[in-house]
Amino acid sequence: MDPYLPPSFTPGRKWRIGLNVIFSALLLVVVLGMVNYLSNRFHYRWTAGAPPLSATTRHLLNTLTNDVKVIVYYDREDDLFSSVSTLLHQFKLQSPRLQVEFVDHRLPGRAQQIRETYKFVDQSDGNRIIFDAQNRVKVVHDKELSVYDTDAAIQGRPIRRTAFRGEQLFSSAIYSVCNAEQPKVYFLTGHGEHDSEDKRQDGYSRFREILEQNNVEVREFNALLRSDVPLDCDLLIIPGPVEPLQPIELERLSRYLAAPGRLMVMYRFNTQRIQTGLDALLLQYGIEVGQGVVADSTRAQAGDETVLVLDNFGVHPIATPLDNSAIAMAFPRPVTAREGKGRSADAANAVNLLLTSEDGTVTARGQTRKGNFSVAAASEKGAIAGVSSLRNSTRIVATGDALFLSNVMLDQAANYDFANLAVNWLLNRELLLGDIPPRAIEEYRLSLTRDEMKEVRLFFLVVAPGAALLIGAIVWFRRRF
Repeated sequence: MDPYLPPSFTPGRKWRIGLNVIFSALLLVVVLGMVNYLSNRFHYRWTAGAPPLSATTRHLLNTLTNDVKVIVYYDREDDLFSSVSTLLHQFKLQSPRLQVEFVDHRLPGRAQQIRETYKFVDQSDGNRIIFDAQNRVKVVHDKELSVYDTDAAIQGRPIRRTAFRGEQLFSSAIYSVCNAEQPKVYFLTGHGEHDSEDKRQDGYSRFREILEQNNVEVREFNALLRSDVPLDCDLLIIPGPVEPLQPIELERLSRYLAAPGRLMVMYRFNTQRIQTGLDALLLQYGIEVGQGVVADSTRAQAGDETVLVLDNFGVHPIATPLDNSAIAMAFPRPVTAREGKGRSADAANAVNLLLTSEDGTVTARGQTRKGNFSVAAASEKGAIAGVSSLRNSTRIVATGDALFLSNVMLDQAANYDFANLAVNWLLNRELLLGDIPPRAIEEYRLSLTRDEMKEVRLFFLVVAPGAALLIGAIVWFRRRF
């Protein structure tokens, strides 16, 4: 280096370079801050495939005006935890109104506080997702989240999960807790009906819980002690009467339905010889309750032939969301929608909800008939197109079995879902009827022959490690020599 040449890196140049670096770093921070601000205020999410949420769910979340607290009380080791957390993340991205909290029920403190706040029955209560808005609470249990292969139960094979119903149930729960309107549902009493407060096997306390979790006020009504059905009755439930209704009671029920009113009635198989009087009332609305007991050898539950697992659904808002599901009933009676030929324009529109297979039979008075037999039907009369008020038409749901909604059977098959859907249709809660389909659970199986398995092992145990060693040796050799 020539000592007479001036230095190329003077102190002034050092300062200029240093200031330039500092200025560039500050500029980068400012730009990143601006980008972050703009992305928060004017963000847009783009999905390469199909939208992760249905149009119904997106509309519901975009129109939320109240904050909804979602508490995921769940075991993180559970198979469905990942699906639940991913779905709620998508919900939260769609609406900032959702506040999601994850609570591991195995940990003390917060878990105990949740159990006390939401009145869990006991410490061992399982996984659930709690939706809370303005003291209105809806709980989704883990058992409701899955659709199972019902044929497996009939054939005695291990039951396999086929679909995930999280979006459908979470959207319904959010709608339920954000809807300030609280319908009133009455249970008819005085004729040996199932007790809505009875926690024994044949009680209806679990069904009552479903109503209360759907933001419904539940009361009881005795038609003999009251002059008429209460004016605030949005739905009257008659769960399996075993004694006849008096003429004055039937007259009051008839006036209530004509008002119009909403009715859900369930029959018991052992009341065929008891003239409750309800048969004639239902017949006015196109529903015929037959004699005998329905059976189906091809749909009998494995290990218990008295229980039918039926999956042949009609076309109706109650039945459509139950595709790929099944309903379990014990000794159902035939309940059939009458043919509509020759009916007047204002006649009731009755539809079969649930039928046997073609191998179904009905045995009555010593005679057996074979064919498709309906065990549940729905009817509507007086509906006005474009009008969706709570009671703009008469609606009825009738089933040939009352035990399937009792405590002992409510959790079998999709009975719980049927109860939810039937009540929501009767109360005109159209969004809760679940036009959101379950997400299919895709399974991928790799079948290999013995020779193919040997080749796979050879690749992973010899070829792949050998290739890595060879590349490393080549690199070392080139650097060394």
